[in-house]
Amino acid sequence: MSDDIKIYYGERLDKPLILENKEYEGYEYYIITLGSHPCCYVLLPKGHCYHGEHYDDIPIECHFGLTYSEPTLFRDNIIENGEWVIGWDFAHYGDYLSYKLPLVEGDEKGKKWTLEELRRTVIEVVEQLRRDNLEAN
Repeated sequence: MSDDIKIYYGERLDKPLILENKEYEGYEYYIITLGSHPCCYVLLPKGHCYHGEHYDDIPIECHFGLTYSEPTLFRDNIIENGEWVIGWDFAHYGDYLSYKLPLVEGDEKGKKWTLEELRRTVIEVVEQLRRDNLEAN
């Protein structure tokens, strides 16, 4: 997909739209938009040191921290192969939200993330996941 794809739609979509679904260093990931803001998800295979852990217990640094950890993606897609999904969103202080008031007082826009910037956050998270899993095993 091109990096100039539409991420913000001015309203929340009825269901998430997948912007990118690829693999990096053996970890499958999704970059999606909810229309109002983007989110990123990484699938952890069985045997990973964080598999099955709640996101509050996973010491990964990303944009305002992890906000998701479930055996499903998008709440209606059960991952059949035993993977665990972790994720984070871009709907925080200073981020652009296309359906609400800005999160920064006086800022009418907020930060609009590009696909390349979102992809870089995924790569940073995967590098941490790889390091932590190597150290744990």
